[in-house]
Amino acid sequence: MTRWEAPAMLDGSDASWPIPRLKALSYAVGVLLKGDGSACITRKTDYAGGFLKVYRAYKIVLKNKSLGFIRAFDNAVSKVLCRTRVRIATHKQDGHFQIQYCSKAFVSWWLHQTFTDFKRIIEVFPVEYLRGRFDSDCNVHGHGVVLFGAICQLRIMEFERDLCMRLGMRVGKIRPYGKPGETTYVGSKLQSAKSRKSDST
Repeated sequence: MTRWEAPAMLDGSDASWPIPRLKALSYAVGVLLKGDGSACITRKTDYAGGFLKVYRAYKIVLKNKSLGFIRAFDNAVSKVLCRTRVRIATHKQDGHFQIQYCSKAFVSWWLHQTFTDFKRIIEVFPVEYLRGRFDSDCNVHGHGVVLFGAICQLRIMEFERDLCMRLGMRVGKIRPYGKPGETTYVGSKLQSAKSRKSDST
């Protein structure tokens, strides 16, 4: 397996990064940036030959109750990493599904990116990015689709609202909602607010 490398070009001219793979990366960014997924480093321990071994695990993880969402993210990450799709784990206790990939190269790259870096990918493939965000944090009701986020994500939500307008969508204002400690359903997830949040319709 060759080492994973981020795309240098975003127009599909690089044979190792064709357009479908770039679109999959934009979707993954939508899920990982402020959505349900995470790219992180965890500390693990293991006993080998009677000695305690401590090492780092570089993980890309998504846990969600929507099997369709899990499969879409699994398909996207497998394209991004050029790997076969992983097994989907089922958590019978809470009804969630989970997938996990390990990639030191991808996670190390991810953790060194800024929002400005991600905007380069997002602005070339906005539909795929928004699909990842909406798969993660939206709720559908009788009047439209609402995208949720924490108040600290206001800058990103303003950017996403602008993206939606550029794509011809009719959008409303970003509104604060809830108070710390309040619980509410976002899709099928019951969430407890740690701070005041915002939404955009």
